[in-house]
Amino acid sequence: MHRPEPAPALNSADIYVQKRVPVSCCEIFDEQSSARAVECGDVRLVHDQRTGLVSNAAFVSATQCFSGNYNGSQHGSVHFGRYAANLSKRLAEKHELRGKHVVEIGCGDGTFLTGLCDISGARGTGIDPSLLQRAGSDGVVRFLAERLGEQHYGLEPDLIICRHTLEHIGELDEILEHVCGMMQGRTDIPFYVDVPDATRIANEGAFWDVYYEHCHYFTPDSLQAVLRMNGFRTEDMHTEFDGQYVCATAYLLDSDTDAQSVDEMVERSGDMTLLASRLAINLDKQRNLWRCWLEDRPAQSVVLWGSGSKAVAFLTSLGLDDQVAAVVDINPDKQNSFLAGTGHGVVPPSELVDLAPKFIIIMNPAYVLEIRDALAELSVTSKILVLGCSHPVADKGLPA
Repeated sequence: MHRPEPAPALNSADIYVQKRVPVSCCEIFDEQSSARAVECGDVRLVHDQRTGLVSNAAFVSATQCFSGNYNGSQHGSVHFGRYAANLSKRLAEKHELRGKHVVEIGCGDGTFLTGLCDISGARGTGIDPSLLQRAGSDGVVRFLAERLGEQHYGLEPDLIICRHTLEHIGELDEILEHVCGMMQGRTDIPFYVDVPDATRIANEGAFWDVYYEHCHYFTPDSLQAVLRMNGFRTEDMHTEFDGQYVCATAYLLDSDTDAQSVDEMVERSGDMTLLASRLAINLDKQRNLWRCWLEDRPAQSVVLWGSGSKAVAFLTSLGLDDQVAAVVDINPDKQNSFLAGTGHGVVPPSELVDLAPKFIIIMNPAYVLEIRDALAELSVTSKILVLGCSHPVADKGLPA
């Protein structure tokens, strides 16, 4: 049984501490013993007073090693697929990508980049060290299984994309320096970025969205501050995917026209001190509340839907194994595997008929409608709870 160490007393700089959590949430394990023996590290969130960025001070970049069993894809979801397709269409139209070259940093399995090039008529280069099984080229899109570096300065991109990646990179200054290097001084190359929104995490007390692989937690203001301090000006800052992601388009600073100083811009992130306080209070509150609720459930009476990082963080943070019978996932590549840390089995939705859980906890509220449809097709009538919706930040309480 995976049991996290008791949370230690916080020092004056700590916002939130969680000991012994898996360093990789998206690794697929075929054996339960291997899943439970996964390497662990600590989470110790601290707040940078200048930029407002919240980071894990205990993060060690060397722990982030990728194998062919790493799978963080969400493209099996209809809702996420629709979001990704709409984003591709908007990027293609806004930047007139036909015949141009798109570089995606941290491209994952390459699904998004391939789809973008298909609809836009662009060429693509995907760079990601986890691309162990897809390195190569089909003549339109090529994939490089390597880390971003000086060797990529000659790629001559017309658009650079970095989705769901900056939050994983310990050395932000280094990767942003390489992005500048690829731009070769051109101030007209757009740099599209999206990251999870820490404002939502703080407001919800979403401890399930705090895990080792995410070493940084951005708000719109702190993302803008970090980009500005590394030589970029930002445009079109907004949130997407049901308010879960902060998105921005950035360009290299032009010293002749961008007169606003870093200090003047960073002053706008002063409310991050209040957000850090909300993080500290709400994360602990939610963790304790869910732990108490689960402790009162009968053994094997709960199933989680979604086997990604949220499920790993939820279970390892709570340290409760017996109450949760299994974790459901629609991704065939994840089914019949075991969750990092706790070793819970990952099963297809059809297994719910036999499991007959009293409660199903949905890990991501963005997928509620499609999950409800799937449950209706299976005639499963379990009570549904949704992280971020069923949680009682305002002391409303959870169902019995």
